[in-house]
Amino acid sequence: MGKKISDNPTAAEMMQAAEAARLIASLGIVPPDGPLADAAKALADVVDKAGVLTLPDRFNTAFSGLGWVTCGSMPTEAMESAIALKTAGKADDAERLLADIFDEPTLRFLIMRSHRFHKVYERKPQLEEAKALFLEGRYLAATPLVLMASDGLAYDVGGFSVFSEHADLTAFDSIVGHTTGLPALIGLIRAPRTRTTGDPISIPYRHGILHGRDSGYGNRIACAKAWHLFQALVDWAQEKAEEPERIAVQKQKASQSFGDIIDEAVTSAARRDGERRALDAWAPRNLPGLPDSLEPGSPEEALHDYLVGWCSGNFMLMGSRSINLVGKSAGKLAYEARRDARGLKLADFRIQRFEDTTPSSARAQTMLTFETTTGRREMLLSIGIMLDLGKDGIHLRGPKARWQVMGHALHDARTQLRQAGDS
Repeated sequence: MGKKISDNPTAAEMMQAAEAARLIASLGIVPPDGPLADAAKALADVVDKAGVLTLPDRFNTAFSGLGWVTCGSMPTEAMESAIALKTAGKADDAERLLADIFDEPTLRFLIMRSHRFHKVYERKPQLEEAKALFLEGRYLAATPLVLMASDGLAYDVGGFSVFSEHADLTAFDSIVGHTTGLPALIGLIRAPRTRTTGDPISIPYRHGILHGRDSGYGNRIACAKAWHLFQALVDWAQEKAEEPERIAVQKQKASQSFGDIIDEAVTSAARRDGERRALDAWAPRNLPGLPDSLEPGSPEEALHDYLVGWCSGNFMLMGSRSINLVGKSAGKLAYEARRDARGLKLADFRIQRFEDTTPSSARAQTMLTFETTTGRREMLLSIGIMLDLGKDGIHLRGPKARWQVMGHALHDARTQLRQAGDS
């Protein structure tokens, strides 16, 4: 692993492509049309992004020792603005700007992303409670919950405590898994705290807080950094799951010719143009239920299949529409759907409202009817549907689109039935 994130294989390749683009431009080798013109355009795009490639290193250098590191979920605009403030001597303003990232929608999506890595449902209410406390400004109560959830997440993924001195949080060709990223952040947060003190701290020291030695952590900045740790861990878990594939791709690239690289650049440029046109044409819908005809490759089709599979006991169908961002097999998804739906006898469903929230997410207000030991029970659930962006580009609709139903519906239904005394 290189000393800088820009030394990672993917970043280094893009930097080399940017240099090639600059050379082509300086020589005036820009044909008006054809494959070479497309390649030149693709390389020019890389030049435009060259500043973004150095951003992770610049950010980690600027905020070294302060409890902020680059990870894939950090918005680049906020990172650039924070660096500018820090460089101008306004470190407190920079930290407040970074803490502002963690608003309600960001935390909701972060918790949703984390679900696929948890081995226990109970962590969801723990995180929801931490979110509510943070948004209410009750930082003394929120911070320990986030630290505990972070430790549990790492144990579920890697089988170790994230705060152990022997925890391996690196990942190949990774931004967050670089030694200047999550490993450095953990090294800071797990620092020994041997003195009991009430002095204000802006770092959520795990040992100091959970062992009762630091009581001055009840502020927004320290709690936001605890959420940032959890954010970095979710990104790391995703990149760790994809690490074998990235290693295989890198080995394949090592054998590519320059012509192969140019062809790939042309193909990528054409794909990005198509994706941009699709995103520009997208408009949100707010439907009073499911349409009579379901569009293939649409979020409403995915939800309908999921609920039909649940209702009929077709767990292969239900599993095929369940969220699957870590490449589980169809058999594994069907097994998990059967296991998680055990005891939840769905008799009927009715979509009362279906809403597109973003190009890659939708939400449905759904009336579910269950058979319980005390008779039929109806409940209204809000069910999320999410687009799996995959590795072959963005497909909002059609046969290549992969819309998936979020797993929280099963947990929420079970919780409501238990609270009502039904089973």
